[in-house]
Amino acid sequence: MQAGASDFYGGQYRLTQAISGHNNYWLWGMRGYTGDVLIVLGSNAGDLKKSFEEVTERARFRDEYLQPIHNDLPLFVVRKPKQPVVLSWPRIKHRI
Repeated sequence: MQAGASDFYGGQYRLTQAISGHNNYWLWGMRGYTGDVLIVLGSNAGDLKKSFEEVTERARFRDEYLQPIHNDLPLFVVRKPKQPVVLSWPRIKHRI
């Protein structure tokens, strides 16, 4: 859901296409992106620090009209992957 919204509205904010571990986005892969800097929505800092040298929570995604499970999600900027993200891609598939 968030990746699709990012792709739909991202052009006006000059964002690149989204990559995601969810549904077809996972099948589409890295879309040529290196993963050197990523915006990650809804993960946790501990898990991200296993894969990235720099993990910074920048905001919280909040909307009163969302279901509680999708509300108040942390938004992280991560940098300096410990290994190329493309090598981690098979494990990134969304697990809900």
